[in-house]
Amino acid sequence: MSGIRLAMKTETSDLTHPSVDTKSLVKAVINGRTCTSVSVTCPCCGAVRRTPVGVLRAQLRAGGFTGRCAACARNQAEKLAVPPALFPIEFLGVRKFGNSSTHAARTVCASCGLPRVWQLSALRSRLEEDPAFQPLCRECTEPRKLRVPEHPAVRPDSLIRMLIHGAQQYCVTVACDGCGTDRWVPLGALRRQIKTGAFTGRCKSCREKHLTRLELGFNHASIDHERIKRGEIRGIACSVAPVTCPICAEERWVALSDLRIQHASGKFTGRCRRCSLVASRATLAKHRATLPPAVPRLNAGYREIPRSCVPPEDIWLFDAMVSKAKTILEHRLVYAKLLGRPLRTEERVDHRNGQRADNAPDNLRLYLTNLNEEGSCSGAGVFYDEWQRAEARAARAEQRLAELEAQLLLLPSPPKSSQPNE
Repeated sequence: MSGIRLAMKTETSDLTHPSVDTKSLVKAVINGRTCTSVSVTCPCCGAVRRTPVGVLRAQLRAGGFTGRCAACARNQAEKLAVPPALFPIEFLGVRKFGNSSTHAARTVCASCGLPRVWQLSALRSRLEEDPAFQPLCRECTEPRKLRVPEHPAVRPDSLIRMLIHGAQQYCVTVACDGCGTDRWVPLGALRRQIKTGAFTGRCKSCREKHLTRLELGFNHASIDHERIKRGEIRGIACSVAPVTCPICAEERWVALSDLRIQHASGKFTGRCRRCSLVASRATLAKHRATLPPAVPRLNAGYREIPRSCVPPEDIWLFDAMVSKAKTILEHRLVYAKLLGRPLRTEERVDHRNGQRADNAPDNLRLYLTNLNEEGSCSGAGVFYDEWQRAEARAARAEQRLAELEAQLLLLPSPPKSSQPNE
């Protein structure tokens, strides 16, 4: 191992240069050939590349090795090819111009002092044509771009160049039509806003605090247009307006964007959520009242009826025995009405003649599920049916007797006889 290290030290003893890392001597494949190479760091851009030791040694012996990469070497050659100028030139290396990339340089405008980036070839040709050439920015060379657009709030005679938003820009004075204050607006931003139709002339304070009805787009009695302001809805900053419910007089704040959407869809009434729900339920009830009455339907031969087909005096029986489908079998409701009580889950109703649509009280009988009784077959309890019918008749008789006794108490008592006893 020590012999290998000694050989490596002996091999790199003549590779002395600030850009060469002699400790990175390794075997590598360069241009399809395996050779001994070292790492070379470009002093300009800091890029690290692998260079064969033989090529590096030849360049060092010839005295033409600088350590620069190919891009920096070309850039240096371009710098040397630029004629001497009367102004400072900053070389930027390779930049993208349109769809192509080429060497670029930065100069300072001799008129306004703004920087301008040139293609190095274009700058070289200008200097070769005119050694006294002075660079100018595009705004100074093309004064047609400085035309101020026409608007009642813009003062075109106030065009000056000033520092705004951290850069030198042409600005004009704009007078707010709301509060009357003057402010400076960059010419490019002003031209863009007027072109898109977003320019109103108002300052930021007037736009946020005193929005007009025109910005909302429509008028409504439940909206207070004078109190429109900037606010926050569900954590999002937006323009809001106070809306008063015409039914309960409760005030709430609604985003202008939501109001525009509701108005465009024709659904805006000004009502709050609670009053809208009540109104929708009332409208639904009126709509249901206009519908034709529901009719029973057959389910495996049995008549199945919804709540709308049940008489009002039997609604309590329907609610006690209703299924998940919000319906009830008609023969169960008929028998429950006969007994005067809801049927239990284990109680079943059978048709005596076998016709499931015949729900006459005399054709029905009651039995218990999976319960065989004497005188019955497979749990069709005849005795249980007679027992329940008898109990129902006894309950009705007791109720009738109680009514008669109450009526008897209300009758006047007979007068007492005044004749003496014989």
